[in-house]
Amino acid sequence: MKELDKKNFDLFKKNSLLHDVSDKIVENIYSISKEITLEPGSILIQEGDKSEEIFFILEGSLEIFKYDPQHHQVHVIDQLFPGDTVGEVAFLDHGIRSASVKAKTFCRLRKFSFTDFQFLLGKNPQLINDIFFPLSKKVTTRFRTATDAAFIAVQEKLEESKIRVNLGVLLIFVICILTTSLFAFPFVKYLLTISTNTSYVAFPVLGIILFVILIIIKKSKLPLQNFGITLRNWKKSIFEGFFFSIPVLIGMLVFKWAFVRYGFSSAQHDLFEPYSAFAPSSQNLKSWIILNLFYFLFAFVQELFARGILQGLLMDFLTGKRKMWLSIFISSLIFSSVHVVYSEVLAINAFFFSMYFGWLYTRHRNLLGPWVAHGLLGIWGLSVIGVGFFD
Repeated sequence: MKELDKKNFDLFKKNSLLHDVSDKIVENIYSISKEITLEPGSILIQEGDKSEEIFFILEGSLEIFKYDPQHHQVHVIDQLFPGDTVGEVAFLDHGIRSASVKAKTFCRLRKFSFTDFQFLLGKNPQLINDIFFPLSKKVTTRFRTATDAAFIAVQEKLEESKIRVNLGVLLIFVICILTTSLFAFPFVKYLLTISTNTSYVAFPVLGIILFVILIIIKKSKLPLQNFGITLRNWKKSIFEGFFFSIPVLIGMLVFKWAFVRYGFSSAQHDLFEPYSAFAPSSQNLKSWIILNLFYFLFAFVQELFARGILQGLLMDFLTGKRKMWLSIFISSLIFSSVHVVYSEVLAINAFFFSMYFGWLYTRHRNLLGPWVAHGLLGIWGLSVIGVGFFD
């Protein structure tokens, strides 16, 4: 036997099916079998084809898979390596191939036909005990692996169905919130004209919105961390929400300075206008504290809706490389559209700020960072420098 053949024979002899077979018979099997090679991605066995050979793997790795035509998905059942055999199920019953097999890497195999095995079996009846017993054990193991893979696939399908159902619930509530906002705006505006204290209107409205959002979360039956309600990485989240917002704060101040310096408005403005959002009768420290307290609380409710519910469920539902940015974009678009009833300029600014908050949220999937950033930027713009259209 040549040196190369001897090396291949030694690899062949290590196959688990041949452990109890004499060297002489193994040599006979080897001499009858034929070597084939496969390039990565090549199909060795196609599910449903007629079975005629069993294959002994000498080099490389292959994977066994089944194709689901209904959902156009491929389910990987098992992976095979040197020393394994493939095609043994059909070797037992001579039926059609029960699954497909393709090469993951470059592969070398020995192909042994069922006809040749029958011929060899006629000369060596003891092969029935020597090969079929370990073969039956290997097939049993293969079926166990297939059962586990099928169970995992069913779990994945159930999880996907659950997400789809939750997305349906999400869309219903989004539509309700958008339409409610449009109808409620004139009513809230009227209440503000007859109320002597804006907190009498603001805090009940905040409570109603929070109540609706909590219903959404409860109906979804998802864990709270799916909505960003978690203390995981809370220190990093808060740190980034604060320090990443500092350049934005400076940018807002520079914008306001340019606004005042070059006179883009006919009205007179100062660089800092902490009471610009207040009526003349409410321009005092108490009203300033109440307004900013309300805004900070309201920022959390907005983030819970825009990031926790909208963006969070979209991140779970969408697929593809760009799903993160797509979820940020869609949730920001919905979030900004709620602001259109107040001002087109406010809605545009809300969209860009929401994109920033959405990016913060993806870093740790924790609401604390976006909440800190939202509250900080909003209070800075609304009640410090007085850029009224910054939300």
